[in-house]
Amino acid sequence: MHGREYFFVHDRNGLPVYATISDGYRKSKHYIEDVDKKLRYIYGIKKKGPLEVFDRGGYSKKFCLEISDTIRFICSN
Repeated sequence: MHGREYFFVHDRNGLPVYATISDGYRKSKHYIEDVDKKLRYIYGIKKKGPLEVFDRGGYSKKFCLEISDTIRFICSN
């Protein structure tokens, strides 16, 4: 059974900006892309504007390559 994950977004000063919860059935790529879309809307930024930092590793190389065309990001462990 798939679990649910919370996605919390904070700005560089640590202030909360956005949060959502997964439905447990879609892959992480869907949620990362959705959060990216919402952030660009909130800040009025075009494609690849903000630098997004994922606070956990474990993403596959394939996943990172799939989102790299639209999202500028780094993953930390």
